[in-house]
Amino acid sequence: MEIQTIELLLAVVIFVTIHALRQGRLRVDHRCASLSRRRTFFFLGPMFTSLDCVITADPRNLEHLLKTKFNSFPKGPYFQRIMRDLLGNGIFSADDEVWRQQRKTASLEFHSTAFRTMTAESLVELVHSRLLPILDSCNESSLDLQDVLLRLTFDNVCMIAFGIDPGCLRPGLPEIPFKSIQDATEATVLGL
Repeated sequence: MEIQTIELLLAVVIFVTIHALRQGRLRVDHRCASLSRRRTFFFLGPMFTSLDCVITADPRNLEHLLKTKFNSFPKGPYFQRIMRDLLGNGIFSADDEVWRQQRKTASLEFHSTAFRTMTAESLVELVHSRLLPILDSCNESSLDLQDVLLRLTFDNVCMIAFGIDPGCLRPGLPEIPFKSIQDATEATVLGL
């Protein structure tokens, strides 16, 4: 469950970063490519954003953070304050006993056979009925793969979490009508 929580939080961060990059609001330094080859490094976020952080892909560090010494790494009041409007007091911003109670509840659902089956079926359906046809139709023309994969992720999450299909990954890649989610996430991360 801990890995799934981090994966979702990471997906939100990646979503906001990609959106900001596409809008030209962030500039990526060429050193990022060499940094990504390291297993752990310190990342200085954009100025005035408080996004400085340690990034790790070392399994030992992840186990230490998420399992062995999880209680030693609270999100804390600063994170909770800046994320409250977007995340409320949910599992992604809670600490200690509140987090444990929410994790226990979520864990029961995430580990159920029905949930796993629904997740797999949803993703297989989206990949076969939408992603592959879009990739096949692009032939040699250019395709914004980041945009397409974001649409796939968004449709899949909405179908699983809310039981609705927003249809963002349809032929012609229609305008995404959910800009408020992007704007709210970006405003929260940038501290606006």
